Amino acid sequence: MKNLLLLACFVLSSTLVKADFKSSFRAKHDRYRDPNFYTTSGIEAALFQFGDISGANFTDKNGKTIAQKMIPRFSYFFNVGADYNYKLDKNFSVFTGINVKNIGLIAKYDTLKFKHRVYTVGFPLGFRIHSADRKTWFKAGFDASWAVHYKKKTFVDNKKTEKYSAWFSDCTSTFFPSVFAGLSVGGVSVNTNVYLNNFFNPYNMRNFDYNGDLITLGLGINMNKTFKKKKGKKHEEATEAQ
Repeated sequence: MKNLLLLACFVLSSTLVKADFKSSFRAKHDRYRDPNFYTTSGIEAALFQFGDISGANFTDKNGKTIAQKMIPRFSYFFNVGADYNYKLDKNFSVFTGINVKNIGLIAKYDTLKFKHRVYTVGFPLGFRIHSADRKTWFKAGFDASWAVHYKKKTFVDNKKTEKYSAWFSDCTSTFFPSVFAGLSVGGVSVNTNVYLNNFFNPYNMRNFDYNGDLITLGLGINMNKTFKKKKGKKHEEATEAQ
């Protein structure tokens, strides 16, 4: 019994010391926190990609050009990002951030099919118009992304015959600029990006003379973390769905 009491006292004292330390640490560093600064993170759980490829011509045994069919692409893995916002007015903020996206194009020529995929790391710059509680917002801006990993798969009669992948490949453009817009209501968002340059590097022999246009439409979930001032002291709110 005595040991249990000693253990209980130890646990209680440790908890109190930890709580006091956290309180002192927070009080010391609160003065550096700006209540107008907040972060917004998100996951694009469903990213649809639509595009067109020109310059790629295939012919049949009679020399007749085979019609091209573009297939919409869907990706759900590794489409994430975080925005770092600064509130200029109760309904207006500016932001920058970082994101990682899985984007690509799929083209089919009769029994022949090509899948092109690239991972990009992007840095957006834009503005956000939002409700006072920021549970509803509209954003727009410009995103500068860089390609970090490329993969190409070739299929004949729906059977994979070749796969090529490389880090920082010159098969695609290195720079992927785009303009974007998005709307979020209650933590559920819809976002679109219109890419402004050629998806491919047309001077690379794997994609020689190809030109690819791309538009994405993403459905996602957003979360918000912010700092507010209360009774003369700033404290961190719990992360909540927005």
